This record gives sequence, C-alpha cells and structure tokens, in this order.
Amino acid sequence: MVRSNDSENRRASSIQTALEAKSISIEVLSKSPSDEKQLRIMQNAYEESGLFSKVTVGSNPTDLKAEVLLSGLEGRTNGFMRLLNGMTLTLIPDKIEYSPTVTAVFKDRQGNTISTFKKSEDVSIWVELFLVLAMPFVDGPNTVAESVFYDLHRAIINEAHAKGAL
Repeated sequence: MVRSNDSENRRASSIQTALEAKSISIEVLSKSPSDEKQLRIMQNAYEESGLFSKVTVGSNPTDLKAEVLLSGLEGRTNGFMRLLNGMTLTLIPDKIEYSPTVTAVFKDRQGNTISTFKKSEDVSIWVELFLVLAMPFVDGPNTVAESVFYDLHRAIINEAHAKGAL
C-alpha cells in the first residue's frame, strides 16, 4: 500500500460520481468583454457538477474538451419605446429582451466530436424610474444574467451526463 497517493485518491474519489474520474478543459469560441466572468461561471458549473476530477480553462490535454459558444447576447427593444423612455428620463418604461444561447461541443482526447448540446433562455430587463425603489429588494440585472448562464451550463452538463456523453 502506497501512502503518498492515498490522499490524492481520496480527493479524486470525493469529487467523482459513479463514473470514472475524468478531466475536462473548457474553451470559449466567442470573444467578448465579459470573457473573464463567463469563464469563471463555466468553470464553477463544471466543477460543481461533481463529474470531473479536474477542470481547466484553455486547450490543455485532458480526457474531454468542451468547446463553448455563447451567442444571443444582443438586446432587442422597440425603437420607439426606447426613444420615449429616454425622452421622459425613464418615466415611461422600456423592456429589453435577449435570448442567451450556450452551445457546447464535447470532444474526446483525440479531438473527435462526442456530442453537441444547445440550451437557450429568454431574459427580459425593464428600464423604468420607479423600479429604483425596488432595487434594494431584488437581484440586479448582472446577478440575474450570471445565474442564467450558470443554469444554462448546468442544464447542458446534466443533459450530456443523462445521455451518456460525459
């Protein structure tokens, strides 16, 4: 019995599920100003899934690779309502909608595609002066967006695991 590897084995077994321990690297295919925050959210989602013994960001040699594409981050609004909202200094409300989409392509060590998963969610943001009074009691738009992205990543991980891709 070797004692030096005993602590490493315990740590790996506490992380892994019924599957064998796998490592995964995450690579983001789209470039945006919020890449740092998105990478942190993705890494947390993969680490907290408990399916991987090691989660790295970038193109490191690992058992699996997840190529992630983020899209649908552009907000949609009615131009007239946006103008009216601005002219009345947000007294008349405006609604901004967007549909963030996360597409993950899982590849094996050799680079062969195992499977592709895509999840999307609709998000609405209201801009109105009197909503400032509610701000101390609800999460802000950035917090909601972060939780939406985290949930999308976890949904992809859960679906991939359920279908046997992970």
